[in-house]
Amino acid sequence: MQLAAKWLDGRCTDAEEIELFNYYEQYGEDNFQLLPTHNGDEAFYRDILLDKINKKIKRKPVFSMHLIKWASAAAIILVIGTLLINRYKTHSVQHVKLVAQNFKHKTLIQNEAVLIQNDGKIIKLGEAGKLHLPSDLNIHHDSSGTLVYRIAKQAEATDPKLINEIRTPAGQTLIVYLSDGTKVHLNAASSLKFPGTFTSASRKVFLSGEAYFEVTKNKTKPFIVSTANQEVEVLGTHFNVNAYDNEADSRTTLIEGSVKIHPKHFAKSSILIPGQQAVLGKQILSVTDVDPNGVLAWRGGYFLFNNEDLESIMRKLERVYGIEVIYKTKKNPELTFAGRISQQRSLTSILKILSETGDVSFSVSGRKVVVLK
Repeated sequence: MQLAAKWLDGRCTDAEEIELFNYYEQYGEDNFQLLPTHNGDEAFYRDILLDKINKKIKRKPVFSMHLIKWASAAAIILVIGTLLINRYKTHSVQHVKLVAQNFKHKTLIQNEAVLIQNDGKIIKLGEAGKLHLPSDLNIHHDSSGTLVYRIAKQAEATDPKLINEIRTPAGQTLIVYLSDGTKVHLNAASSLKFPGTFTSASRKVFLSGEAYFEVTKNKTKPFIVSTANQEVEVLGTHFNVNAYDNEADSRTTLIEGSVKIHPKHFAKSSILIPGQQAVLGKQILSVTDVDPNGVLAWRGGYFLFNNEDLESIMRKLERVYGIEVIYKTKKNPELTFAGRISQQRSLTSILKILSETGDVSFSVSGRKVVVLK
């Protein structure tokens, strides 16, 4: 039912909401179905939809065993920006008051993406239109508003030792086209170092943070992504690398083609096939099957949590909203979250959603977020 899915996403007008509630009152819950395009398990989202409508019109909530199974596993379900907490014994929703300022997302983003040239000169990419740039360099915003940095394929050859660097601030992503045509989606709070042109035997770039690569094929010149603790070698493929300094592990996820992982600190390597993720710790490299959609949620402007602990979630919020997180509570490994939420929501609303578990609360002062309880 298109209107039901639209209401679940928070896109209904007041008139459409009344129409939906009237339909529910007249025909009951058995007639509610979601469209196949609505991401995730249809029965799961249907349960959440019915529970939200019941609360809105003050009916007794209805839960199926499908949802109770999640709750009994101590998972808190975040779906389309709404937190639904089902306590196994009481079937009640708990609310906790949040102490926070009512600011919007973009008010926290004060920095901007910059290009640091090999001579040390810093260019604010958002102001590139006001600058005199080389003819082989183009900087613009695409139709979605994303900043694009493009080096022409016919760019003049440069010394491979002369490295440029692009840095993104919290809350801003960037698309980079390298001189060989490779497309890089650079996530927030990340850095990519690269030569103006690839003149050596390999095409090597250096990454800190997270990026998704669409590598132009060249069998004679492998493409290498170097991070603090590994090198990812490819010939032509699509893959994602997550290598933030404040994460315990580096994660490389293959979407298409083939890549080889070379740890820098011990002698072991691994070749991935599409749908696999290599997780590199201090002294171990493991490979597992993953859902690529979850890994690439950041490219679509979403957080996607899969039984994720609070500290991991707060690190992601730091990168998107430019905040500093301070903990005044002990870690609770049983407090995990699952579901999807848009990065376009205000920080305040996301913290409020998290606080509704009753197991955590927050205090916000400027750019500092204190985790309490």
